[in-house]
Amino acid sequence: MPRRIKLAIFDLDQTLINTIKRAYFVYNYARKKLGLNSINWKVFYTRFKDDRLGEDIPKDLERTFWEIFRTKYCEIIADEDKPIDGAENVLKTLKDAGIKIIVTTGRSCTPQEVWKELKKFGLSEYIDDVYTAMGYDHKEDIPFERSTLLMAILEKYQISPDEAVFIADYFPDMYAGKKVGILTIGVKTGLKSERSLKEHGADYVIDSIGSLLGLLKEIGVL
Repeated sequence: MPRRIKLAIFDLDQTLINTIKRAYFVYNYARKKLGLNSINWKVFYTRFKDDRLGEDIPKDLERTFWEIFRTKYCEIIADEDKPIDGAENVLKTLKDAGIKIIVTTGRSCTPQEVWKELKKFGLSEYIDDVYTAMGYDHKEDIPFERSTLLMAILEKYQISPDEAVFIADYFPDMYAGKKVGILTIGVKTGLKSERSLKEHGADYVIDSIGSLLGLLKEIGVL
């Protein structure tokens, strides 16, 4: 019988907050910094959906490119940035149920910068802690995976993997959750298919964060 969860770990971008337009601006910023031509929105959207954003970045510039991208992500805010539908209700319901809520991100910026955003979008009151990739990015098995960060969270809160759930939208997140042994739920708001998310380690896939509570109740962990 599944154990009730005590800890919910949420990815930030495209899971709790829609920042795809910001990603587009930051992506082109990083390209220009390295002398590469910018790309238009349509091309970016297609590459983002197909996980091909790195396809024309020269190999010798890849590391620097993604360092710029991850560092700059907290500095550029797009007018279109907004919480994913249902995010506040899900966080409030879990908080009211006594579940610790942690937000994580692959951005390389300080937790304080993320807290400011969560406050701006009306979500901060439901969050117990924030972890960013800063200080953890050099420990990744593959780019953007957060297994070391997830383990640090479990250790801090003295929670076993089978008492936690990780909700995120990207392939490396699925890999990290699987590696650590946490119940891992993929959301399709990151434009990745259900099949692909499951192939990379997702235990379940939902359309968006708004469907999370129903799933957690259905599988008996809430």
